[in-house]
Amino acid sequence: MGQFYGIEINDFAVTVAKTALWIAESQMMKETEEIVLMHLKFLPLKSYTNIIEANALRINWVDVVPKQKLNYIMGNPPFVGARLMKQGSIQKKEVQDIFGNIKDVQDLDYVTCWYKLAAQYIQNTNIQACFVSTNSICQGSQVPILWNVLFNDYHIHINFAYQTFKWDSESSSQAAVHCVIVGFAGVNRNEKWLFTDGSNGKIVSNISPYLVEGEDIFVVAAKESLCGMPKMNFGNQPRDGGHFVIKEDEYQEIIEKELELKKWLHPYIGADEFIKGKKRWCLWLKHASPKDIMDSKILSEKVEAVRQFRLSSKAKTTNGYAKVPQLFAQITQPDDVDFLIIPRVSSERRRYVPIGFVTADIISSDAVQIVPGATSYHFGILTSNIHMAWMRAVCGRLEMRYRYSKEIVYNTFPWPNPTDAQKTKIEQTAQAILDARAQYPDYSFADMYGEKMYLFPELLKAHQNNDRAVMQAYGFSIKDMTESSCVAELMKRYQGLVDKEK
Repeated sequence: MGQFYGIEINDFAVTVAKTALWIAESQMMKETEEIVLMHLKFLPLKSYTNIIEANALRINWVDVVPKQKLNYIMGNPPFVGARLMKQGSIQKKEVQDIFGNIKDVQDLDYVTCWYKLAAQYIQNTNIQACFVSTNSICQGSQVPILWNVLFNDYHIHINFAYQTFKWDSESSSQAAVHCVIVGFAGVNRNEKWLFTDGSNGKIVSNISPYLVEGEDIFVVAAKESLCGMPKMNFGNQPRDGGHFVIKEDEYQEIIEKELELKKWLHPYIGADEFIKGKKRWCLWLKHASPKDIMDSKILSEKVEAVRQFRLSSKAKTTNGYAKVPQLFAQITQPDDVDFLIIPRVSSERRRYVPIGFVTADIISSDAVQIVPGATSYHFGILTSNIHMAWMRAVCGRLEMRYRYSKEIVYNTFPWPNPTDAQKTKIEQTAQAILDARAQYPDYSFADMYGEKMYLFPELLKAHQNNDRAVMQAYGFSIKDMTESSCVAELMKRYQGLVDKEK
């Protein structure tokens, strides 16, 4: 048992680890006795001094175990996300100290420190490393930050990986976490194993930092579409303390008291309203005159309540919006143009993230992304299996749910270059999806795009026809193209777009 070394900051956990080694040694001695037919002395217990109590981020690993004595590094570092570490905390400082002044270091999860130190330690060795980690380090904006350092500065290779899986804690007080397992080394294996939840794994040629088969390409957030597509924005942000947002029962009360206010009440749509068909309204006073507000007791009270909320906020930016309390804090709403809407968070159980067109009189919340002036062609591409594959590969996650980002998912997406005939075909198949939805007016998108989508055959067929049309526009084989090969090809096209921009 003396070949095991460990670093653990918690004294009780150190004791547990030593106890586990004693138990293992006892079991080993018992089996050995049965083989050699003689009694072996187990007591007194050995003190495993190679299991030490220390902060793994503040100790030199070489002082614990020299490199030449080590074959494998394994660990389950703390699961603390970047947003859960407070500015000025010890954990934030440790991340800063270990990574230095690299760009966007504040966006890295705590677990990334172990990857950096392990990558340093295994240089010029055959040591294999493996960590159970938060899945966010292989998703979204963290990928180019962390893996660019590991690949380019330390030349590590991912040799096996388990894609995101749910790890249920045995503690009743802790929720399940969503993890990945990443095995890496300075030595590049010819055969790499990629596992999905519940699978036996498959051999692949290369595992990208997104834990999919493909080249080591990093998708970096872009402020504008690399393909010159219409601009995507966040929906409108009220910062109103809830005073502008009106629930269904309050809506009726307002109308009964002041019927003339109906002109200022607009349907208000976020992800829940769009997907689940819930109803909310908001007071949209962008075009209201001072007289309109002053003549209404309800409007006057609502606007003053918003002003007081903003003045009392600890955020200086929110304080500034107290100067215009009659308006939403951030307005992206087009005045007279319909727009495409995409929920910022959507269930991973859906084959297609529900997206669709919304009329200009409906006010969007910041729980959705919007594309003003989008056409049926844009809708057809974005609702296709091609775009969904890209989204699943590069987006961030909230637990397992998709987090659709305009900078990472939309702006970086490599669009096709269709012929006129191909573009017309996509416009037709996109319209067919909208027509199929219209056949089910009593059902929400949550119903139609759930696990029982097969109960809506017209809609499913429309999507399949659209998928084929989009794949043809990309020049992809409908028969042979898998989702992983699709993502690999899209990554190459993305890299081509980035190289072209340089």
